Amino acid sequence: MGGVSTIIGTEGDAKEKQIEQCYEKADPEKLLTSIVGIGEITAPTILSYFGEPECFATTRKAQGFVGLYPETDASGESDRKGTALSKNGPAPLRRDLFLVADS
Repeated sequence: MGGVSTIIGTEGDAKEKQIEQCYEKADPEKLLTSIVGIGEITAPTILSYFGEPECFATTRKAQGFVGLYPETDASGESDRKGTALSKNGPAPLRRDLFLVADS
């Protein structure tokens, strides 16, 4: 008995285990989870978007990839800096990092 919910539960458990194994390979020292607010779900999400951190020459480039840098709003008479985040890059990653910072 159990039917579809049992199958979905089993598949979900298998996917969870697969994600856990991939995360273990990518971050064996669990450095990300040592940061306050980053846990078992957020760490693999961050790693999946960033891939190899060496791809980013500077932290500024990583910020640009995620969209966590202030925009410049300039017109003929005004020049406002830092009014809002650029919101470029993957929204789920930006959301997760925002939630980490807010915790």
